[in-house]
Amino acid sequence: MLEAKNITKRFAGVTALKDVQLHLKAGKVTSIIGENGAGKSTLMKILSGVHLDYEGDLYMDGEKVVFKNTRDAQDAGISIIHQELNLLPQLTVVENIFLGREIKTLLGFLDEREMQRRAKVLLEKVQLRVDPNTKVKDLKVGEQQLLEIAKALLLDTKVLIMDEPTSAVSDSEAEILFNIIKELTKEGKAIAYISHKMNEIFTMCDDYVVLRDGQFIGAGPIQGVKEDDLIKMMAGREVKLHRHNEDVPREQS
Repeated sequence: MLEAKNITKRFAGVTALKDVQLHLKAGKVTSIIGENGAGKSTLMKILSGVHLDYEGDLYMDGEKVVFKNTRDAQDAGISIIHQELNLLPQLTVVENIFLGREIKTLLGFLDEREMQRRAKVLLEKVQLRVDPNTKVKDLKVGEQQLLEIAKALLLDTKVLIMDEPTSAVSDSEAEILFNIIKELTKEGKAIAYISHKMNEIFTMCDDYVVLRDGQFIGAGPIQGVKEDDLIKMMAGREVKLHRHNEDVPREQS
């Protein structure tokens, strides 16, 4: 569904990405794996229209695309949920969902009834059982994550990029998130999933892409690959591991 070919990005002479390849398939969850500084966020910002000055090509459904801004990427069907959630806490749930995409009547007034109706449908779809008039500042972090997904679904998203979505949520909230991801893939959506939690990667993801120091290292199906192999690809060397709560292993001191 979304393909990136030979993506290179430089910042003031520093190469952040060099000839990176990426394929996101419809109905699949692809884990983007790499240590801090590997280039994951830079690549995701290129895909979502944040970074515009880069080398290489992007293709949606086989057609080359060039985004001038994030709105272009959203209109093409690409949405990103950042680790730092992009919500306005003083506004209500429904106001956040339709911010910049308000529905208006034929006379040019806000069609609040229609926005309320559509908001309720979206909230039900993501299992967020809150009043659409609730202010975002009164929601828990996990609920805000679900609200971000609801916003993405309003845009008829085909590709959903999720950056560390469970970093600040409870286990029960993460379980709800995982169920929603499964439903979205059943609908044919492509998910790019960034996480440092190996148990999530092996449980949720179908494929993986490893980046290291801004370069493409390898890709393939999760099934059949070993955790130690992924860690070696990430680090570029053998790493002695000790596992703690099944999160990303750390080197022994």
